[in-house]
Amino acid sequence: MAKQTFIDSNKLPPIEGMRLNIGSGKDYKKGFINIDKFDKTADANWDIEHLPLNDSCVAQIVCSDVLEHLPYKMILPVLIEFHRVLKHEGQILIFVPDIGALCKDVSENPEDEWKLAQLYGNQQHEGQFHKTGFTVKRLSVILGYAGFDRLVMALYPALDGLKMIYMEAYRK
Repeated sequence: MAKQTFIDSNKLPPIEGMRLNIGSGKDYKKGFINIDKFDKTADANWDIEHLPLNDSCVAQIVCSDVLEHLPYKMILPVLIEFHRVLKHEGQILIFVPDIGALCKDVSENPEDEWKLAQLYGNQQHEGQFHKTGFTVKRLSVILGYAGFDRLVMALYPALDGLKMIYMEAYRK
């Protein structure tokens, strides 16, 4: 089954220039370079810590269900790398699970395998372990350290009941 995200590339406003779909998995987005280190069907299997792109060449980055799979010490360097490749006023759209809501769900039903998988990841291969948790404040602070501003944020309930943090940020 294809990964479902909140970001339907057909409903995004048209943006001229290169667009990246980071951690695409099976969520292939038309008009984007679909990047996934673990899914060989992606357009590129690039390491997101060192994107093989020039500075300021990307108009938009979609990063859905990716950052929670990275160790905490990698989050800031990855966001700095995204900032490097984005054009001035370039946009990044991020979705991550809300760790506070997730912990509450697990504490209320600790035997629910689905909730546990949301907390720890599917763990079918290295790219499916969850290694970092986010709150709105934590993600917004890290984005600020990476150089982003004009943050737009919201909490969304996913179709499966999981609460997600949506963050939209722009390169200064």
